[in-house]
Amino acid sequence: MVAVMDALNPSFDRYHSAGFAWRPPIKQLERRIAWLRRSFGEGLGHRPNRIERDAMWRAARLHIIADYALSDPTCDANTQVRLANCADRAVAKMEALLERNAPPEYRPSLDEMLNAGAAE
Repeated sequence: MVAVMDALNPSFDRYHSAGFAWRPPIKQLERRIAWLRRSFGEGLGHRPNRIERDAMWRAARLHIIADYALSDPTCDANTQVRLANCADRAVAKMEALLERNAPPEYRPSLDEMLNAGAAE
């Protein structure tokens, strides 16, 4: 699991132990992580806090690792399935966290609805 978590860290060279046959370009990965984080946080309605940002970053990173493992022909099926499941769990945890921390939906009180009806 350590090799999976460090797979996108440029200071580690553990691609072969994670099942990767080649090292993808780092700038391309950084752009894709940024794009995924923006897409995860689009519908929030508020600025994400530190915990939400970390959850979005982790889900984006694991999603990219799983994508590269699926596109690598030298990666065995067991590793591909494990990485895909890990990424799916990270996205599910992130969605649950973001849903829990969402601001409450505004619902007018009975007095406001009656006053709005009387004003018309």
